[in-house]
Amino acid sequence: MTTALQLITGSMRLIEAVESGEAPTTDEQTDALAVLNQLLDSWSIHGLAVYRREFSPYVTVAAQASYVIGAG
Repeated sequence: MTTALQLITGSMRLIEAVESGEAPTTDEQTDALAVLNQLLDSWSIHGLAVYRREFSPYVTVAAQASYVIGAG
């Protein structure tokens, strides 16, 4: 799973604010995290959802016809 710092660093590389292999300074990370949180807040205000994919393997039984996944 991608962390906020990985997203921030990758974005800063795309706009050429940092070079490949270089890490943003602590101040740059703090500022970028604040902007990222503001972006997510604005999406929330407009009713836009942020989704995440999660893959979970499940073992199946040959003769079992149905399964319950989650709280039941």
